[in-house]
Amino acid sequence: MRFVLLPFVFLSAFVSPIKALLLSPLGGTAANHRGIRIAHAVSATPSGRSSSSSTVLFYKNSTKTDYDIDNDVVTNPITIPQSITTTSTENLVVSSVETTKKNTNNDADDDDDDFASFDDNCFPGRDENDRFQCDPSVAFWRNFQALDGDVSHEENLFSAQHNLREMASIAQKFVGSAKGGPSSYFGRHLGRTAYFAMNAALGDAAFKYSNRNNENDDAPITMTARKGPLPMGMSSQHASRLLLETLLCYEEDYFKGIAKGFYREPWDMVSLNHRQSNPINALAQTSRFVREAVGTLGRRSRGTDQDKLVGFFNSKKSSTTTTTITTTKEADGIKLYPDYYQTAFHYQGDGWMSTDSANVYETSTETLFLGRQDSMQRSSLPPLVALAKKFSGPKSTATRPMRVLEVACGTGRFLTFIRDNLPLDAECTALDLSPFYLEKASDNDAYWRKTRSREEHKHESTIAPATLVQAQAETLPFADNSFDAVLCVYLFHELPRHVRAKAAAEMARVVAPGGTVVLTDSIQKGDRPVLDGSLPNFQKMNEPFYVDYVNDDLGKHFETSGLTPKTKIVRSTTKSLSFSKPGELSL
Repeated sequence: MRFVLLPFVFLSAFVSPIKALLLSPLGGTAANHRGIRIAHAVSATPSGRSSSSSTVLFYKNSTKTDYDIDNDVVTNPITIPQSITTTSTENLVVSSVETTKKNTNNDADDDDDDFASFDDNCFPGRDENDRFQCDPSVAFWRNFQALDGDVSHEENLFSAQHNLREMASIAQKFVGSAKGGPSSYFGRHLGRTAYFAMNAALGDAAFKYSNRNNENDDAPITMTARKGPLPMGMSSQHASRLLLETLLCYEEDYFKGIAKGFYREPWDMVSLNHRQSNPINALAQTSRFVREAVGTLGRRSRGTDQDKLVGFFNSKKSSTTTTTITTTKEADGIKLYPDYYQTAFHYQGDGWMSTDSANVYETSTETLFLGRQDSMQRSSLPPLVALAKKFSGPKSTATRPMRVLEVACGTGRFLTFIRDNLPLDAECTALDLSPFYLEKASDNDAYWRKTRSREEHKHESTIAPATLVQAQAETLPFADNSFDAVLCVYLFHELPRHVRAKAAAEMARVVAPGGTVVLTDSIQKGDRPVLDGSLPNFQKMNEPFYVDYVNDDLGKHFETSGLTPKTKIVRSTTKSLSFSKPGELSL
């Protein structure tokens, strides 16, 4: 299979380009000019007057000349504006929209402790279990690799030999199953893990090589003590456990999700012609990742305030000119980009604010998780698919399409998995604050529509594109009860606590009675007690609100806003909580 062989192709093909890559300048890249114009456009009207309305960015709908809010009253959940000004920029339409709910400054109106210390007496992951219908995965991961019932010390690691035996048992389960589905799924995903493991090794080697070359710099990089010969200093026990967790995710994904009909096989792995399986494309992604890894690991090891800055929010110099980019223009004291957003999360060179960042993000995160991120995120799908049956099942009496919103969609990759499991006429809206990531989301959405149209033997234009919106999660620019389902993945751990509460309240407001809200994010204290002591280490990746996140009662934010807890699923280091809004869904 092409995907399984990719790592070996790369190892031979990557030798010469990596040397040139490492010797190239490693400084921050100038922000994409198209995105900068977008950022300027959304902060002011064409006449130069500040707009007092909330700011929304719409991507062009490929079936229309422009996204016409006035003439889309029935299907568009945006509150009809009193006045609209529009600026067209290439394939974008930027609209300043006045909504019924005005934005508020979300940085200074609350006085909670954003940097709360680790609380040894707080276990939200454990305590919430009594309020949710817990999937068997909750108990499985809570007790995973607990020695003699002791689930409190990560030092009590199982041996690498034990982990390898467990991995062999999982492989046998796939290979020993009926021909076709299980073995094909496992082969493709094993190749996927091999590819990302190779990325991790190359990125680590590139960083060490760069570190040696920079020993005489004014601010040399200082690495922490390394405990093992593997990438990032991991021991064989840690490395084998991560691989075992990856295979366990694949096992749950297939046998407890796909095989039981809770959701479809991942569309991007079924098609052998998918662009991610193209060796040239995968090699280019590896090159991007290695370059990013050198900078990311360097900034992480230094950890200075300067390393946390995002050039997009500051004055930036290029080789030919000096450009001052002001993107935090305020309208009546309202910021498009809140203070908490203006940091380089994960120590990415441009934070979320560049095309380069958007292009490398999925490769970087999947490398961190050895390819299991997609399978962890798919734990979000069962509640959505169950709701979708009311709109497309044999007993459905629905007279309208299903309406779905993803909050903080990022690159839109997971949005394609959502859409692939919903009725093709579902109206999907996705929201993010980064115009660069929305641009990537537009590309991913278009590629999925093209691929799915071929599968369904339909013309591409018969599947409507998603509506992409630039706005804050804590001030959603949508009318009450606008969506049947609202989903948010991997956002809450990057928000201050009072902003989490606002985002939860907004998600509860815009979901319709009888609708579903799904929150998927990192595990917390009490979800996997063996990891409780090490969870705070993730804040070292410039995650300033993570320690507070692992101590926060997430469900309470949604319950306070009137939602009812429903289901909980845990898959490795990710958990998914679903809620329902009291009332009957109007179909």
